[in-house]
Amino acid sequence: MLKAPSLQFISRCWSGFAGLIQIFFISHFLDLQTQGFYYTFISLISLQVFFELGTGQVILQFFSHEFGYVNTTSKIDIVKNNYYYNRIYSISSKILRWYSRSAILYILLLIPIGIVYFKTFQTDLLNQVVWKSPWILAVVSQGLLLAISPIYLLKESTGSVKEVVVWRFIGEFFGGIIFFICLYFDFELFSIFMLNLIKFFINLTFCKFNKHFLIEIFNTNKDLIFANHIWKTEIYPFQRKMALSWISGYLLYASIPMIIFPILGPENSGRFGMTWTILLGVNSLSMSIISVKIQSYCVLIVQKDFKKLKKEYFNDSLLSFTISFFGILFLFLLLYLCDIYNLEYKNRFLEYKLIMFLSVITLLNQIIFVQAVFVRALKDDPYVISSMIGGILQFILSSFGAYYFGLIGLIWLMLIFALIIGFPWAFYIFWNNRPWEV
Repeated sequence: MLKAPSLQFISRCWSGFAGLIQIFFISHFLDLQTQGFYYTFISLISLQVFFELGTGQVILQFFSHEFGYVNTTSKIDIVKNNYYYNRIYSISSKILRWYSRSAILYILLLIPIGIVYFKTFQTDLLNQVVWKSPWILAVVSQGLLLAISPIYLLKESTGSVKEVVVWRFIGEFFGGIIFFICLYFDFELFSIFMLNLIKFFINLTFCKFNKHFLIEIFNTNKDLIFANHIWKTEIYPFQRKMALSWISGYLLYASIPMIIFPILGPENSGRFGMTWTILLGVNSLSMSIISVKIQSYCVLIVQKDFKKLKKEYFNDSLLSFTISFFGILFLFLLLYLCDIYNLEYKNRFLEYKLIMFLSVITLLNQIIFVQAVFVRALKDDPYVISSMIGGILQFILSSFGAYYFGLIGLIWLMLIFALIIGFPWAFYIFWNNRPWEV
């Protein structure tokens, strides 16, 4: 039987393969302007982080620690076990309600924000690209996914990582198939809605298979005063820091197509979006080695097995970096083959020099991401100040570079920021907060 990390890696491999097919279909069935709208849609939809506020990561860390205590407590010690289970179930229903309200707010606010954005910046293209209905449907379907997303997180934190990975893979697989079919039949931007809709129904099926788990959460007697106390004293302080980090992550990585779209046009937004998506996909594939083991890292911290935790860090970080490096080499190989055979797909990407600069940024970010996972496993986030300042600074620099120097200037400033400020600052934080040295 395959273990959870292996399944997670296979799932991410499929996502990477599906991403390549997706790029082929987008390049073939969408014109360059619609491609720009597509990646700007994705950039705006990612504003979800302002509504989720890092709660998903907080949930995973919090419950992983709680179940870690349950696993290390003697089964005979019923009092202690009941205490930890009471904490778990008291806060679970509160989290589900919190996500539902966030999803409603997300839908109600993001739909008008997107409409105003596109009408303000690209009025000359509004009659050439069908965008308003796809935008509304994409936001609604993304909101539904947001509302149901904590179910996966709660199950994963209980140790059911393998089950969660399998169901997420099913969602990615069938969602990707439907997305390709929709592009083939000229659904264009409506394909985003169809992808999300399939994922939502698969998530509902997952809930049906775990109905006893959900019933237990809702029916268990919960102390609301106790739940509010846990939220205010343990979850909220960490969530506040994670929220700022996630918002900073949006400013650093997901906001750039939205910056390029009004300044340099949808064509450049589309080229950058496609290139950046591939590189982030490589990063995501490499991080699958790490993300699936967050729960086990938390348990090692609870057990104070820091020697093993340190060994896990060096082994997993080396493997993760290796995957990123060879993934980037594979991207360059594909683009080189497109050049040799004069394939049109190469024109949908940035030029080689700019891709190389973005690749360096990707590898530096990969190192930072791995280090941050281990530090945040302590249920704290010392990266919050650096992330916030870095996110705001890069957003300003990217806007400045795009406006005055074009796409080359934007990417140059991104690279300079990563080399001089972003990576050195993040490494300094990691070195002073290594879990095995705290």
